[in-house]
This record gives sequence, structure tokens and C-alpha cells, in this order.
Amino acid sequence: PSDESNSADEALALLEQGRPIDRDRGATTTGPHRDDVAISVNGQAARLFASQGQQRTCVLAIKLSLIEVCRAQTGSPALLLLDDMLSDLDQMRRGRLVDWVVEHSGQAILTCTEESSAGERILERARVFRVEGGSVRAL
Repeated sequence: PSDESNSADEALALLEQGRPIDRDRGATTTGPHRDDVAISVNGQAARLFASQGQQRTCVLAIKLSLIEVCRAQTGSPALLLLDDMLSDLDQMRRGRLVDWVVEHSGQAILTCTEESSAGERILERARVFRVEGGSVRAL
């Protein structure tokens, strides 16, 4: 793509082209969420030596940096969606992530399987919902 409008047009065309398959699968098969990112540390693929938590930390560092870039370019904070990112992080990394979310994100949606993994600091400022048995209720 040579410019942003071409990129947007190409992305829309790919989404439209894949719509029948996406409906059958119940998931979008095209888009930025499908990109595989290879992270290297000192020339070695992180997936070969880093723990799951360390790999998640690398991905989070990239994603959180992108949020800062978006804020700098648009003047507005981006919506942050973290789906079960806390489970693979140790207590220290989980605390740092929660602190960053509280201090820097305009709006964030975090999912986790255990309410306690979110940490008190975020729970005291968040609206918490429980999804259970096909229904959603506020806590």
C-alpha cells in the first residue's frame, strides 16, 4: 500500500472477500489481529527461550508503546483491550501492568478468569462484570 487511503481500501476489500468464510467460522480471518509477530532478543527468537510470561511481557511492551504512539498522533487515548493477559504474568509484572493501565489508558477492558488476579488498585477504580452461564452481571 502506498498511502493510508489505499491501505484502508485494501483492508476493507480483504474483509469483504473473507466475510462468507468468517461467518461460517464465527471469527474474522483477516485483520491486524491475525499477524504473527516474531520477537528476537540478541538475535534469538524469544519463543525458543522465554517463558510464557516473558513472551507476554514482550508483546505487552509493544502494544503499550503503540498506544502511546496513537495518543501522540491523535491527541486521544486509545481503547485498550487485554484478553486474559494477567494469567501468565508473575505478581510483579501483573502489578506493573495494572499500574500502567490505571495511570495511562483512557479506557480499558481487561478480562481475567480470577477476579483476584486484577489486583485491588484496578478493582477500586473499575466497573467489574461477571460473565457466567451465558449472562453478564455487574458486581
